[in-house]
Amino acid sequence: MNPIKKAPTRAVAVIVTSILLLVLSVLSVDKPKQNETALDNSGSVTKSAQETAHTKKELQNKKQALRTDEGKVDDLQFPLEDNFNIRESRKASPILDHDIVSSYEAFLVAFNSPESLSEDEIQAFFRQLNDSLVSSDQAKEIVAGLYRNIPVDDHVPRLLIAEALMNSNAGRDILKSEAHFQLTEGHEYGHSEAFRILANVDRTNVNYSAVEKAAYHINYDTSEATIINALGYVGDLVENSKDQISPTHLGLVERTLSDAVLRRSDNQTIQTYAAQKLYYITEPSRSAALASEFLAASRNSSLVIETLFAIEQGHVLLDQHLESNLKNVLSRSSVTAQELDVAKQLLPRLVDSQP
Repeated sequence: MNPIKKAPTRAVAVIVTSILLLVLSVLSVDKPKQNETALDNSGSVTKSAQETAHTKKELQNKKQALRTDEGKVDDLQFPLEDNFNIRESRKASPILDHDIVSSYEAFLVAFNSPESLSEDEIQAFFRQLNDSLVSSDQAKEIVAGLYRNIPVDDHVPRLLIAEALMNSNAGRDILKSEAHFQLTEGHEYGHSEAFRILANVDRTNVNYSAVEKAAYHINYDTSEATIINALGYVGDLVENSKDQISPTHLGLVERTLSDAVLRRSDNQTIQTYAAQKLYYITEPSRSAALASEFLAASRNSSLVIETLFAIEQGHVLLDQHLESNLKNVLSRSSVTAQELDVAKQLLPRLVDSQP
């Protein structure tokens, strides 16, 4: 589910859309510090393999976003074997087991080179890697080990291998295994990426330990990207597997999302995304009461717009109380043009009486 849902007025919510998609489009923007949770991305690679952006321009944008404060891409962790040519390797598919590591090293170096790689070359390598997983169990072990051994703060290599692995069932199994490893045995720096991966490839498998860790990060973390990825994970999990989740953990998720809306008024990105996820997993009549509570506590423009979209999409019931609250919100002196435009297109009666 995209941060801002499809609607005729989506274009007017430029601020909300651009902020959320930026946060959810890259794995990380900073190296982790000693006392700071590592930022993720992509918060995803994206929602599914079909939605994953693989164009050269977008991948290059990701590379640019992953540059360090010094303006240089993080040093690659692998030496390049001079006798392996990534462009020549396109002639052979799948990659032979003993060439997997060297081919990935060469791919990283070529991707980071001034000439970089064409879209065809990027896609060819992704196909080769996934063909190898299908054809050889040993290849699965090699690729899983390769991914495991890339440090969690070495963002470019981890992002690219995750992009590749999203394209096959065998690859997604490796991603799931690595995500659960990071949550159970890895450093907290790896939790953000783990939530992103699980939100993309494991939205129907309820793991209570992962849910509890996500709730902890939402409540106490200071990393915006980690919080966004944790929100995406628990929100998507409940939306897709609500009947499988225990009442205790369902209540934990709902309280955590509600608290995030009420306590994160200083961060519109987190506040709005938490509200959206809660609106999606809650009955419309209950969502109406929550929306009224949220708007009484905060009148951030993005939260108002998200609530209007949720009403139009049927996730929030526009009862008499909420309608009255919205009319008051939309008549305040600080109301934005975007709020009024959305209201006029989706729910014109809320603003018809205004000059």
